Amino acid sequence: MSVSIADDLKINWVATQGAVKYDYEILNDVSVVVRSGSVNVSALTYTYAQAVADGGTWASLTVRVKAVDGDGNQSGDWTSLLVNSPFTVNQVGASGDLDTHTSNVSNPHAVTVAQIGAAAASHSHSNDDIIGETGTFTTVDGKTVAVTNGVITSIV
Repeated sequence: MSVSIADDLKINWVATQGAVKYDYEILNDVSVVVRSGSVNVSALTYTYAQAVADGGTWASLTVRVKAVDGDGNQSGDWTSLLVNSPFTVNQVGASGDLDTHTSNVSNPHAVTVAQIGAAAASHSHSNDDIIGETGTFTTVDGKTVAVTNGVITSIV
């Protein structure tokens, strides 16, 4: 079998004499059949849209093919081909530069404060919560803040 990968996964094989069709199976990277069927030619195309409809775009796929004669008899064993990374980075939505996503402060995934365990933006504290606190802590951006009796004394 031969394979070409562009926008689709295209597989071709040498025709078997007497075959009227070919049964095929596409297995995901944990050997579960995600698509099966028959084709009347010695070629198969598996699209990105089909992979998504089948449950995902896996790191690898195995394509298995068997010839079927006019009486419905299958040839011996499956002919198999393992294909690594069958779809391009652009198709699976990955980005080579994740900074554009991680530095996005618009909250595109609608994550709530409760989900990350932070206090709500509109929360408040009483004087008893603040006065008398002494110590240091590190902010999310790596700065060290010193507090003495509830008053910030330094930020480094």
